[in-house]
Amino acid sequence: MTVLLFFTLFSFLLMVTIENFKLSSQFSKYSRDYYLAHTMIHFLMIDLQQYKYKPKAKEEMNYSEGVLFYHYSNNQLEVEVKLFHSPKLYKKTIYYNQNNK
Repeated sequence: MTVLLFFTLFSFLLMVTIENFKLSSQFSKYSRDYYLAHTMIHFLMIDLQQYKYKPKAKEEMNYSEGVLFYHYSNNQLEVEVKLFHSPKLYKKTIYYNQNNK
């Protein structure tokens, strides 16, 4: 009886550990994707501010990890990042006044 109880408890703990590992690995993947998308947006802002690049109304920029689309109107930059290895689309709206640098 104790062997059966021990085996049941052991298998339950093993199952919980495996599920936690699956959840943590998914979370770290999405954290990495989120960080990568926002790094690409950061590089776009460096291009716009530091190199005095004026945004076009609509543009697409290709990077090695994905594609960044942006649309500029009314001092707002609407940015979308599509990573090649992820189905998720990251979006961000940034206030950007190109006249005040």
